[in-house]
Amino acid sequence: MGSRGSLPDARKTALGVAVVRARESLREDRLFNDPYAQAFVDAAPGAFPGEPTSAGDLAALGPLASLGAVFCFHAVLRTRFFDDYLRTATVAGCRQVVLLAAGLDSRAFRLPWPDDVRVFELDLPEVLAFKEAELAASYGRPVPGPSGGGFLTAVRAGR
Repeated sequence: MGSRGSLPDARKTALGVAVVRARESLREDRLFNDPYAQAFVDAAPGAFPGEPTSAGDLAALGPLASLGAVFCFHAVLRTRFFDDYLRTATVAGCRQVVLLAAGLDSRAFRLPWPDDVRVFELDLPEVLAFKEAELAASYGRPVPGPSGGGFLTAVRAGR
């Protein structure tokens, strides 16, 4: 897929959601900001070659255009819901967060977790490998976290 990493076709859903999060992050009235999402999108040019680029292309999709809009809306609302829920839970005393099917969301790094909260990301190994490679390549250093050794090491070890 990209020059720095690859993501199998079966894992393109994670990249599709990263596209949605990157677009939402550009809106002035955004519901959340994922500062890392665009790096994942940029790392996989051409991953979605059939993406409509004009109103005519969109109209040609017929009912699929509506399905795409619902997918985007759902992804944005779901992201905001879980961000709010997890922030509330940790402020109320939850000290461990497990992000199942974390995909390419950077919630583990973009949310302001209390210092004593441990955060774990779980997903398919190739998704996490792509994520780690792209963040390291895009930012030239591990994303903030304790103990060095790659940004996911901090998440796997807990924060």
